[in-house]
Amino acid sequence: MSYSGNALLVQATSLLGSVLPPLWTASLVHGPQPTMTVTTPSGKQPQWWLHARQHLYPKQALEESFLRSATARPIVVAPFLSRETQERLKSVDVDYIDLTGNVSLNHIDPDLFVSRTGATRAPTPELREQSLKGEKAASVLLELLHRALPAGVREIAARSKATPGYVSKLLAALDERALLSRNDKGQVTQVDRWRLLQAWATDSPVMKRCQAYSCIEPRGLPSLLSKLPKLNQRWAITGSLAAQTKAPVAPPRLAMIYVEQIAEAATVLGLQPADTGYNVLLLSAPTSLPFDRAWTHQGLQYADLYLVIVDLLTSPGRSPAEAEALWNWIQQGDGSARG
Repeated sequence: MSYSGNALLVQATSLLGSVLPPLWTASLVHGPQPTMTVTTPSGKQPQWWLHARQHLYPKQALEESFLRSATARPIVVAPFLSRETQERLKSVDVDYIDLTGNVSLNHIDPDLFVSRTGATRAPTPELREQSLKGEKAASVLLELLHRALPAGVREIAARSKATPGYVSKLLAALDERALLSRNDKGQVTQVDRWRLLQAWATDSPVMKRCQAYSCIEPRGLPSLLSKLPKLNQRWAITGSLAAQTKAPVAPPRLAMIYVEQIAEAATVLGLQPADTGYNVLLLSAPTSLPFDRAWTHQGLQYADLYLVIVDLLTSPGRSPAEAEALWNWIQQGDGSARG
């Protein structure tokens, strides 16, 4: 749905008025530079310069002219702002309101802080950014995370086995999301790897990306690990067990293992199905990606460390903290994610 600039401003002002403290009001002043005024019970009237946008990519949030507003705080108003765009606006101290209820206002004298969470997914297709779901996207993302830069479209396409057309489109989307930078030749010159990993995990959580089979190894995880080499199929450990080989946080309680055939693996490993209290998750990978960059440690095979981070970021419990610890380990080393 497309909104006129005036409709956006009116609805945003009304939305803000509904979440302000009691006896505080919000009003809209039209003009060449529309302004929103908040009136406090004591009569103070802080003002914001309003900037209506039908859509705002994260990269645009860092480049837009409203960053140069001088006489009043800038505030962006849009039908929807992605989590990445919201983070970028906060990083440059710009307030925002979207019509799904995402609100961030911060003002000094009078003190006013409003933070409200609305939709995390765009309500209509035309407002959605290109998703990072799927085999092709995953292959290109891993190539971007690993390879030396600068790199052109054809280089990335050849290594990721994706078409140059698809790679070009995906790189443009990642550029708009401020997840990478390109030079005048279209070569990728820089990748914001941590933000890219977070975006990938958000768009493609492991439990939606794979078929999962929850089960119990009654003798514990050491027993499970001793039996994994008996599998007559490709397999790779991910999650906490993989992270602890480089950046241990606490003893792992859940084993997450990519396999090609779940039923066969469960039988060979002697696992018992369980809906609760399980300590093993067998993951049926839709592609060969988890195995293509696998590495070996003490006779066991592990998934690519970047993929491990992506899997941990959307797993339960302390898994996100383990993802950050593993990322920090990569950063403290030579910056690579080799096993």
